[in-house]
Amino acid sequence: MHKGFRGDGGPPPGDGSPEEDEAAAPYPAPEPSPPKAAPKSMDDITLDRALVFAILAEGLPGYFKARKLGLEAAHLQGEDAKVFAMFEQFSRKGRLPTFVEIAAGTGQVLLRPEEPYDVDLFAGKVADRALQNKLKDGMGPISRDVLIGDPHQARRDLHTLVRDTAWSIGSVTSYTDPEIAMELRDDYKESKAKGGGLLGLSSPWPNVDKHSLGIQSGELTVLLAKRKTGKSWLLFKWAAHCMRNDLKPGESVLIISMEMTRKSVYRRLAAIDLRLDYQDFRSGRLTTDEEIRLFAHCAELMEAPPGLPTVHVACADTIRDVADICDKVAELRPRAVFLDGLYILGRDKKLGMWERTITNCAELKLDLCSSKELPVGVVATSQLKGSKDKNALDADADDAAYAKAIGDWADAMRGCFMNEEYEKAGRRVFAAMESREFRGVDLQIQFNLKTMNFDEIKIMGDGDEDEESPVPAGPVVTGHATPDEPPPAAPSGHDEAAVEY
Repeated sequence: MHKGFRGDGGPPPGDGSPEEDEAAAPYPAPEPSPPKAAPKSMDDITLDRALVFAILAEGLPGYFKARKLGLEAAHLQGEDAKVFAMFEQFSRKGRLPTFVEIAAGTGQVLLRPEEPYDVDLFAGKVADRALQNKLKDGMGPISRDVLIGDPHQARRDLHTLVRDTAWSIGSVTSYTDPEIAMELRDDYKESKAKGGGLLGLSSPWPNVDKHSLGIQSGELTVLLAKRKTGKSWLLFKWAAHCMRNDLKPGESVLIISMEMTRKSVYRRLAAIDLRLDYQDFRSGRLTTDEEIRLFAHCAELMEAPPGLPTVHVACADTIRDVADICDKVAELRPRAVFLDGLYILGRDKKLGMWERTITNCAELKLDLCSSKELPVGVVATSQLKGSKDKNALDADADDAAYAKAIGDWADAMRGCFMNEEYEKAGRRVFAAMESREFRGVDLQIQFNLKTMNFDEIKIMGDGDEDEESPVPAGPVVTGHATPDEPPPAAPSGHDEAAVEY
């Protein structure tokens, strides 16, 4: 039976044995167990008590969630303020107090709740209530007694009130906080368990992951190229790779295209997934074997059970700015966002391209990547500046269009480059332009839209000789040279000029 927000403070159902009580509890049961009593009325579970129960159920991470909202014992009421004060004290010991310790320290005997309580929900409500009370108590005397007689003093008092409520935008942590120590320890254990490998979602290029450790929550990566170089294809390949290699059932990534229709995006994803010649697929000229594979794939998807790892797609008809992306992320909860057309996003704001780009980058980083509730990693495409030679095979961060905007906010910047020789050979240079946490590598990669091969070929060194890639680059396309040979001409019959990027 749903008991509503206040709940029922009574004990869980069962025979009351210690074994059953401990098995049912979501947190360790103290010995001896606190006394049980007849169920209380719903009115006995206040906001503060619900928050206390939620924190006890989740443990230290739950307490740290509440503290990140700026909550302190003074913001709670009655006996629950004393319990929260014990949370503050015991967090320094690396744990929360037990029920017996709470009873001994506060004289308050807590009964185990029958139902779960959510820390984020009740911590937010307690924080809102505390702020409302503080503002109401502070604004009353100012508007009633000070404003009419001395507006300058009222202004000073308002400044004081704003400073007194600074906790409402969240607390500042410190290096010696137990929370930080726990995060440092757990992050290192995770890195160690992976053997120096991925901490986030992988890419199709192992040597990129070797240095970046994958797409990680909170990070913004920008992929830059001149027009018609192939950055959209690389972005979609990246998303499809994550779907096939990194996602569990029920998980997803989100593609947002500001330039294409959903049909165009899904057709490209299918071509990548099935390794179909894109021009033949687009024009209905697949071979018989390719058609069989396509139709079998579609039949399989039509009968597939719900919950498969997937790629969600949203386009410019529903996405106008970063706020819209945040809404979609809250709805779909993807592991990462792949945004094609960073420079187009926010077109309704009537800003110049430079202002639009810096606004988009700042909002992507602050409102999406660094979101408290739903942090995700974002990979976005943008353009190199118009004065950059299209045949150049390298660039630095200053060569990005609106470079100041992108460089200030992006955690990593990569470039996709080609000249006429690389274009004929069906290859690209996939270069590391800038990053905050690591030194990336420049790669030569396949770029063949007949076989959908985008594998890495070799690492491009700083000297005259390129280094061979220590990882397999995948099958070499028929008619292409080995990595030690110069790039050959395009395969016969492949009209590069007609290819859409």
